[in-house]
Amino acid sequence: MHRPLLLLLFLFVSFQLSADYLELRKNAGIKAQPNKEAPVIYQGAEKELFLLLDDGKRTNGYYHIAIDADSSGWIYRSVVKKHRGNLPVKNVVEANNVDFFGVGQIPLNYYSSALGLTGKELKKQLHLIINNHDVITYNEVWNALTETDKDPGSPDNVILLYTMRSQNASHRDRGTLFPYRSHGYTLIDSWNREHVWPKSHGFPNQSDTAYTDLHHLRPADLSVNSARNTRSFDISSDIYFDNGGAIETPCNTSMTTWTWEPPDNVKGDIARMLFYMAVRYEGPDYDLELVENIVPKGNKEPIIGMLPTLLKWHKEDPVDNWERQRNHIIFHNYQGNRNPFIDHPEWVQSIWE
Repeated sequence: MHRPLLLLLFLFVSFQLSADYLELRKNAGIKAQPNKEAPVIYQGAEKELFLLLDDGKRTNGYYHIAIDADSSGWIYRSVVKKHRGNLPVKNVVEANNVDFFGVGQIPLNYYSSALGLTGKELKKQLHLIINNHDVITYNEVWNALTETDKDPGSPDNVILLYTMRSQNASHRDRGTLFPYRSHGYTLIDSWNREHVWPKSHGFPNQSDTAYTDLHHLRPADLSVNSARNTRSFDISSDIYFDNGGAIETPCNTSMTTWTWEPPDNVKGDIARMLFYMAVRYEGPDYDLELVENIVPKGNKEPIIGMLPTLLKWHKEDPVDNWERQRNHIIFHNYQGNRNPFIDHPEWVQSIWE
């Protein structure tokens, strides 16, 4: 064989064995287009490898990669390591073996250390898995909530937790007296950041990690949020009327006990947010606990009730796609941790029942 032909063959073989690829150093998702609103069609696992279709690093942190012959995607929030050279033989995602998952797919091996455990040991292990998440500022919470709680039918709106109203996301409480007057909206159509676990019960300062934890922060009507205050969650006898009695809400409260009852379709959501908090914030810095009684008004202990009611709500209002997507967005775009009771609802019974 002539030397030029041998050289060409060598170069061809070398090209086949050498390529640019990405190694995920933190779980990340592949998006259909480079913007945060794109649906995730595949979710990568830690240390998974991807062949690069395009070496173009985007200014917003996306890498273009091959998905299959007819489509392409981007790795978002690319906590990755880029390699050039011989492609590893194992664990490489190729066109013919990519699984296309729905929104909210649990990352591979995320809970592997908790599998098979029950009771206190399960609770302890879950704490270790979801602890030490990426912390955002309280100001960053505003924009985060417009993504996690976006109204799918009106992208400029958010869904408010207790009233279930679709509200223009720009109509937010700006922290000044009567802020809405200079912004073209009113007290009864503005929203703020609701701490489902009241911040005065264990983390009163903005410097506290729990203060900005998106897994229990939701947009809520400003005045309805104020009415809920620090009330424990329980069945309540009286319909709550907002705006001085002019507007009937889907919530109940009680004139005799310090309780709050949200609409049926979010009762399970609220229960699972509180289960998350009780596991994520276990000593030494925090020790949040769910209790079997109504916590009186003015109590500042790191507790909230009522556990038996929350367990009932968890069963009656099971996990839905809204929760799964929200859990997914918080994990991938903000905090890097998940609510295990959305991913594994059965663990609630194992720990608390």
